[in-house]
Amino acid sequence: MFTDAEATLSEIRESVGSDPQLEVLLKQMLEAAVRYAHLRALWRLAGAEARRGMDRDRAVAHDAFIDSVNILSSRNVAARGGQIRWRRTIGDERKRIGDFACAWEALLGIEGR
Repeated sequence: MFTDAEATLSEIRESVGSDPQLEVLLKQMLEAAVRYAHLRALWRLAGAEARRGMDRDRAVAHDAFIDSVNILSSRNVAARGGQIRWRRTIGDERKRIGDFACAWEALLGIEGR
């Protein structure tokens, strides 16, 4: 998963290029990934009762991340004639999409050292 996420993030960055509007959308997508991944990690550490209390916020963050992926890909990169093979790589299955968010958060952390 981590290798796929790294290659996919590189593809996304290439498809965004130096377009200022797409750069903003990419930043928003990565911020949504970090928010979701953080909640997912906290959820994993929580007990059963605490998890139930976190479920709604985690689902909302997950939906927001998925929306941000779709906004960047089909609504903006593709609309400008850009390549969105990376969107097919991410897929449509919620857990897999969430895995990308978690891997990208880790990559961003490593890039930030």
